[in-house]
Amino acid sequence: MDMYLGQAVGIDRDHPDYYPLMMAIYILGGNFSARLMQTVRDQQGLTYGIGSSLAGVSFGSDGYWSTWGTFAPDLLDVGKKATMEQILNWYNTGVTQEELKAKKTTITGSYKVSMDSTGGLTAQILSNAEKGRNVEYLDQHPEIIRRITLDQVNSAIKNYIDPNKLTFVAAGTFTDE
Repeated sequence: MDMYLGQAVGIDRDHPDYYPLMMAIYILGGNFSARLMQTVRDQQGLTYGIGSSLAGVSFGSDGYWSTWGTFAPDLLDVGKKATMEQILNWYNTGVTQEELKAKKTTITGSYKVSMDSTGGLTAQILSNAEKGRNVEYLDQHPEIIRRITLDQVNSAIKNYIDPNKLTFVAAGTFTDE
């Protein structure tokens, strides 16, 4: 079963709160060391895959935040509950300085590695051009990430996320009850 929880956030990639919100969501579920993978997957063993992302924010479009997970049909309810517990904990307590520091390092490091070949550099230049950014943005991006503060991240969670307004969708083979 694939499960999605999400909501519109009402900002695009050029909004001043984009990067703090992106960082908050990355800490929740952006990679294998994020909260959702560490808890719902590794500690509780409920899924092989779970994550969270901010999407639909390019070209002036207001985006959305979503969390997804894949669960065995008989674990869907337990998986949804465990996921919601993590979302509520993230929403209520925010992220820590240690989490922010670690994810800043991860994001800036991956960004630099993504440009380690001619093809990677060209792809990044094209991506920036499509978003209306000049070539100098290649050097500005890591600094933008480094400047994100803990207060900005935790404020973004409170300003753009409302756990009471999440839309829930599940698809797959439902068990007979």
